[in-house]
Amino acid sequence: MNRKKILYVSPHFSTGGLPQYLLKKIESFNDSSDIYCVEYSYYGDAYVVQRNKVISILGDKFISLGDDKSKLIEIISDISPDIIHFEEIVETFIDNDILKIIYGKDRKYFICETCHSSQIGPSVKIYKPDKFAMVSKWIMNKFSILGI
Repeated sequence: MNRKKILYVSPHFSTGGLPQYLLKKIESFNDSSDIYCVEYSYYGDAYVVQRNKVISILGDKFISLGDDKSKLIEIISDISPDIIHFEEIVETFIDNDILKIIYGKDRKYFICETCHSSQIGPSVKIYKPDKFAMVSKWIMNKFSILGI
């Protein structure tokens, strides 16, 4: 069986709905897919319950970027994922210079984005993923202007 490589990119792993939602996806797909996870920003050791669980599941396939965010491009190249799933609207946490490369026309991976925030709207979207996976009907309706 050819296992799909999925790279999840999370803006953070501090306590909240987003890390818990992502943890559940990783637990659900880990047996059938080759899962990697990038933590874009690390906010400290205070609220790391989900972060620690993801690390225990993925081991060295959990990568925290640190200060050099451009390392994300190298990670994508090294992993060569089939799917990159961003756990938030990319324009809200990733530098535009990095996004230009990730969303390039000659990319060989599928891109999915999820929106977890009620404070983000479709007006921020510059880059269009192949699919959106919204966590609620309300967010889906809010972004329906983009044709999702």
